[in-house]
Amino acid sequence: WRNLNSKIKIQRLFLDGSSTYFPTLITLQGSDDGTNWTDIAYRVSIPNSGLPLATLTFENNSEYYYHRLHVLANRNGGEGSQGYAELKRIQTYSI
Repeated sequence: WRNLNSKIKIQRLFLDGSSTYFPTLITLQGSDDGTNWTDIAYRVSIPNSGLPLATLTFENNSEYYYHRLHVLANRNGGEGSQGYAELKRIQTYSI
C-alpha cells in the first residue's frame, strides 16, 4: 500500500482476519519508490492464540511511502502455503 501524503514509520501492526487462513509467519517491508524494498520485520512468527487477531510490535526507526506484507505461512497450510491469507483489517501504528 502507498501513503500519498508523507512517509510512515510502522512500529506496530494489528491484524484481524479469518481463523482458517490467518497468517502465522510474515515479513513486513518498506520502500520509498515501490521497487527497492527493505525488511522492517523479517519472518515474524504469529502465535496461535485461538483467535484470528494479532498485535505485533517491532523496532523500526525508518519511514517509507510504500509498505507491503508478505504472508509466508497460514494456519491452514503452514509455511509454503502460497502466501494466502484472509484479513479483514490491517492497522499500522507508530509508537
